[in-house]
Amino acid sequence: MFDDDLDGNGTFLYRLERESEVLKLVAHLKLSEKVYVRRRAAEMLGNISDIPDPDERQQAVKALINAVNGRGR
Repeated sequence: MFDDDLDGNGTFLYRLERESEVLKLVAHLKLSEKVYVRRRAAEMLGNISDIPDPDERQQAVKALINAVNGRGR
């Protein structure tokens, strides 16, 4: 089980977006059992305008494409 709602209300995702924690957002997108967490993680990944690390950028793009194609989990 992927424990993705430690604070009980999903606000942890805002912190990850604010701090540009790309790989953590990708993990929530791929592994969360909660639909709303996966959806918000995808939205927040899309909001991050600059991902300087090419490996992180590639992982984010791949995770988003898989989510759109229904292969996110």
